[in-house]
Amino acid sequence: MVFSFALLVLAAYELNPLCLELLPLALFLFIIYSYTKRFTWACHIILGIACGGAPVGAWIAVTGKIGWPSLVLGAVVTLWVAGFDIIYGTQDYDFDKNNGLFSIPVKFGIKNALLISIFFHVIALLLLLYLYFYMKMGWLYLIGLIIIGYLLYREHSIVKPDNLKHVTIASYDINQIVSVLFFCFYSVRYIFSEVIF
Repeated sequence: MVFSFALLVLAAYELNPLCLELLPLALFLFIIYSYTKRFTWACHIILGIACGGAPVGAWIAVTGKIGWPSLVLGAVVTLWVAGFDIIYGTQDYDFDKNNGLFSIPVKFGIKNALLISIFFHVIALLLLLYLYFYMKMGWLYLIGLIIIGYLLYREHSIVKPDNLKHVTIASYDINQIVSVLFFCFYSVRYIFSEVIF
């Protein structure tokens, strides 16, 4: 762990001053997340924030400054990750409750937790739609967004408060596809922008 953090410090130093200045925040989030279930039901959101720093950090690494689109993407990743982590957390409900651990399912109940997860994912999709207009992303991005929206719908349709047997499929398998699809449709839009758009 010490070696990995040292490598991260070196990488931030080599990139630009802003990366180095923001590094303590990233390190704090990476370290604190593992302990958050011991003191806050917002642990899923904190995990989302830690992951949501990736697009912001990548933007800063390339440009040396914070850009509005990166902040929107950071919010998308935060809500998306928190949403599927809430679904995953429903299967730990009894264990968490019996051991004094915190989570959104324990705090609000499984039914309400699943509704909160839906809310997070709907807002994430609306933010991606906002980026479609804000960045003039084109039809290929929109097609990807529609597919991702359908996958998130399927994710929520296979998990019910009284039937959690598909939690792993919903929280992991489907979201692995979502992340790859978004990368492909978002990237292809720029790679071929001068050719087909």
